[in-house]
Amino acid sequence: MLIRRLTYRKTSSKAYKEPEFEVKRRYRDFLWLYNTLHANNPGVVVPPPPDKQAVGRFESNFVEARRAALEKMLNKTASHPTLQQDADLKLFLESDAFNVEIKHKERREPALPESKGVLGSLGISVGSSNKFVEQDDVGIASSPGKIDSNDLQWFHDRRIYLDALEGQLKALLKAMDTMVVQRKSMAEAAGDFAASLHALSTVELSPSLSGPLDALSELQLTIRDVYDRQAQQDVLTFGILLEEYIRLIGSVKQAFL
Repeated sequence: MLIRRLTYRKTSSKAYKEPEFEVKRRYRDFLWLYNTLHANNPGVVVPPPPDKQAVGRFESNFVEARRAALEKMLNKTASHPTLQQDADLKLFLESDAFNVEIKHKERREPALPESKGVLGSLGISVGSSNKFVEQDDVGIASSPGKIDSNDLQWFHDRRIYLDALEGQLKALLKAMDTMVVQRKSMAEAAGDFAASLHALSTVELSPSLSGPLDALSELQLTIRDVYDRQAQQDVLTFGILLEEYIRLIGSVKQAFL
């Protein structure tokens, strides 16, 4: 999918030609930017792109929701004091031959560096189990500037908290999806009822009955439109926000490890 217009407002960095940009990029370009920035900046929480969705990806609501999410990702990245200095972000925003330059870059650097977070860069892994594992046994706790056991426990506790929060947000998103489906079903039912009432009003009945039936049909159409708007609003506001928080939690966990 080609993102035809994505802008971010301003950056405090003097490395850019302009304070505001307009770029044309595909979804895979944003994935490249996310993975590259994460590899370039260990321990930094990189604003994540929305997930790729195969089913219904060309529906109007989904396309607009993804465009808004990608623009928000770009705005947050460009305003980050560390990420805005990254040369690859500058390439993403300013290049007029982005795909060509990326191919040249991949030829020079064929393998993307392994993405590591704070603990990964020190050779330490923390899983979701009750114990953390130190892969490097060269006295990390006693070395100046290294992470001691208390710090490792802090990371472990935060990982447990993030896992629990992620599960709660996913459950809330699932409940919201169910509510959207119900709203759409109610909208469809109201539309069918409106059609039936309109057909009934056209039958040769007394004017005193046909008029109210036709008015009731119009009212049902209004109700249908309200349900449709509510469902769309739930997806484009609450749904996008929940998905963004879930993706952000994933980025935080990735920055840790």
